Amino acid sequence: MTFAQLAIPSYILLTILLGYWLSRAIKTWRLRASFFLTLLVIAVIERSLIGTAATALPAIASIIFFEVEQGKSRATLRQDESRNNKFEHFPIYKWDCRTPLVVFDAQQYLFDQTAIYEYLAGRPETEKVRLCECRSVFMEPVGPGDLLMGCSGDIELPGAVQEALAGLNKAIMECDPICWEQADIAIDVADLRELAKTRVNPVQEMKS
Repeated sequence: MTFAQLAIPSYILLTILLGYWLSRAIKTWRLRASFFLTLLVIAVIERSLIGTAATALPAIASIIFFEVEQGKSRATLRQDESRNNKFEHFPIYKWDCRTPLVVFDAQQYLFDQTAIYEYLAGRPETEKVRLCECRSVFMEPVGPGDLLMGCSGDIELPGAVQEALAGLNKAIMECDPICWEQADIAIDVADLRELAKTRVNPVQEMKS
């Protein structure tokens, strides 16, 4: 085998190795699939068995991962569209200046006027702001069955435990909400923006 015959496969192999090194900088499977497919086509055109064998597997793997990534993206898109459609059917109420608000499906809670007004101030009026009312979440009373550890049959709790349980449930019923969650109620953002401009609290006006 002459030097020229050795040079071509060596050049192809060097190109492939350089390609693997460069592929580490590629962040998406779409670009990786395109990259390895390009190397595979070059190896086939050059009739390089080493190049074909070295690029075929990563090219196939990149295509598979790309398809999985696209599948997840399409599923997320369908879910977002479903949630957006659901939001469009929420009843719209004006904010009562007391109940906390939450950015729709974002787990970003706004607990007072300052936080709400600052949130609106950071967004142009042309942006579609989606805010929902929050509903309070209370603790549930504890029943005797919750303490029986799965035991079956007619079991009566000791008197001291019953007394303690009654006291616990009384404290639970008197307790404030432990957290807030998104309610299926949209907030009139146009009205909220007017409140933000004037900083007028309708509740205070009514009291005065």
